[in-house]
Amino acid sequence: MAFKIIQSLRGKLGLTNQGHFAYKELNITQPAVDATVAVAAASTSPRTITITLKDAYGAAIDYSETVEVCAFAAVDRLALTTTGGSTGLAGTGLTAIVAKKVFLGTTSTAGVLTLTHTDTGTDAVAIGVKLPSGRWVMGDRVATIGT
Repeated sequence: MAFKIIQSLRGKLGLTNQGHFAYKELNITQPAVDATVAVAAASTSPRTITITLKDAYGAAIDYSETVEVCAFAAVDRLALTTTGGSTGLAGTGLTAIVAKKVFLGTTSTAGVLTLTHTDTGTDAVAIGVKLPSGRWVMGDRVATIGT
């Protein structure tokens, strides 16, 4: 992460120009505090899902971050989706923890994780992202081709 300490205590601990705490040029607070989950062509399969992690000012983060990504039955996150889709989620930097339902995703250095969701059945999904702080950000519930 490119920044410089603008205020410091003994030259080691300080605040960056983005308002984050830093120690010896190492960011020690978590700037990925928000996200957007955008679904393109929601009525088609496969569909592209773009997750963008953002800082407190609404700008995309400028480093790679790992987040939890889940396929829920609804935006209330009370249950995971029944099947997760005919082939589920796929994408660079995505590792399945529970097939078609729970994943770890690593963003690009621009804070973006691009996924593909394929489902030709009737299992609607709402994609959720768990930020490093533990906060969940949900995308809209998307009906599949068969619904």
